[in-house]
Amino acid sequence: MPAVPPVPLEASRAPLAEAVALHQAGRLDAAAALYESVLREQPEQPDALHLLGLVAHQRGDAAAALDLIRRALQQRASFPVAHNNLANILRGLGRRAEAASHYQQALALRPELVAAAIGLAGLSADAGDLDDAARRLESVVARHPTLAQGWCELGGVRRRQRRFTDAIAALERAVTLDPALFAAHNELGIALHATGRWDAAAARYRTALACKGEPAIALRNLGHALKRLGRTDEAVECYRRAAAHRQPDQARDDATTALATYATTSRVKLAHDIEQLDYLAARGWRPEEAAALAERYRAVLDRIASRAAAPSETVPLSADERGLLGPHYNRLRHVADAPALAAGPFGAWQAAAIEEAYLAARPAFAVIDDFLSADALAALRRYCLESTLWFDFSHRGGYLAAFLDDHLDCPLLLQIADGLRRALPRLLGPHSLRHLWAYKYDSTLEGVGLHGDDAAVNVNFWITPDDANVAPDSGGMIVHPALAPADWRFEDFNADTARIEAFLAEAGGAPIRIGYRANRAVLFDSSLFHETDRFRFQPGYATRRINLTMLFGDRGGG
Repeated sequence: MPAVPPVPLEASRAPLAEAVALHQAGRLDAAAALYESVLREQPEQPDALHLLGLVAHQRGDAAAALDLIRRALQQRASFPVAHNNLANILRGLGRRAEAASHYQQALALRPELVAAAIGLAGLSADAGDLDDAARRLESVVARHPTLAQGWCELGGVRRRQRRFTDAIAALERAVTLDPALFAAHNELGIALHATGRWDAAAARYRTALACKGEPAIALRNLGHALKRLGRTDEAVECYRRAAAHRQPDQARDDATTALATYATTSRVKLAHDIEQLDYLAARGWRPEEAAALAERYRAVLDRIASRAAAPSETVPLSADERGLLGPHYNRLRHVADAPALAAGPFGAWQAAAIEEAYLAARPAFAVIDDFLSADALAALRRYCLESTLWFDFSHRGGYLAAFLDDHLDCPLLLQIADGLRRALPRLLGPHSLRHLWAYKYDSTLEGVGLHGDDAAVNVNFWITPDDANVAPDSGGMIVHPALAPADWRFEDFNADTARIEAFLAEAGGAPIRIGYRANRAVLFDSSLFHETDRFRFQPGYATRRINLTMLFGDRGGG
């Protein structure tokens, strides 16, 4: 969703002009103070109301933003840009019908307001109607052939349609028209990446970094391209630089609190963080600070209990609740040491036998027991239990996630990924590391649902001790003996449960249940549909089920 731009609109007189200049410079507190001073003198001044609403939006307070901009429209009904910006906020909240109404009102008042026409196309794209979005954007660029933003948006839709040649052509037109347009360079990099042109994509992301825009996005994308090129150390450096932009010093006046990861929470997320803080305090990590933080987190957990019907339901944090959580919430506070090991990370399994088993199996899979050495397993468990990098709490099943591009980048994990490619050259040698993540599960909730992955080979391994599993006959994973059809889109084979179930019912074949065992790894063709088996682990922080996944190569690539 594009950010709402702080533009001067009809406001041209001091002090509004001064406030707008501060707003455009990103000095939100100073700009808001001037807007508020105008409103003390003229409580219903529409420009000040509208612009203060934009500040509220950038700070993540959608309710205040909607109220302020609606008040501005009450004072000046013929205010097309306010209608457009109100529509942008409503679109970001998923309130598409209301957003469409305000885009349409903006266009009725000012037919040449192209941003509103692009917004309507964006609504179609949000709803999955890419054909309608493309038609609207084709109309925009036909009427405004020199509008770089129109070509950029069209290129993005064409990319989502997997019409990569058309996407690249539109995006190249956009960067020619406006060489400083960050979004066009970044989107062109994504399109090039999707066609396997990782060097070209990396070059485009570097160009985007030189433009005014969102460096964290370009840095993360550059890291993805470098990772696919096998330049993992450089990729990790990009990811760390991106994270520094996403987790800035709290004293900076910027819009980071608008990000959902800092502005929302869930009962599952807070319960995990409280348990982790208690665990860290018991092990000597800043015990007084950790205990005080845990108490504040408990206070917020008590407050949201009535607002979150389900344990994993995401709810917005009030300003007061953010204050209680403080600047530490969902940020990297502690990372346990997990260095590469001179003796190597693996146990005593026979690599050649694993390759033979995998290549002979139908469907293609193999199991490795005693996957890691005792030292590697202990270090990895400590790293996953102590490191405060479990930022993703968006999953319906209630599990938390950590990713390579958001601090899950310890040397030991990178050594494991590289070592697997060396140990299993026929299986993984041709494939670069594509993704790496870890999931940590609440002992009472669900696991990952039925899906396939966009890669060539999955490596999934478990690290929680066996005695934590109170149902030893379950707790692992289920692999179904059917590959996702080659023509299915990622959204189809990764998330469309009903379609997958219908496909599996027709395909037939008994599912393969692989039992849970600590330090067990499962390798399988990523296009095989799979899911977490039912599980029940002992309550408590140290007994939470933890699995790590590495994806290698491209789907259909062997």
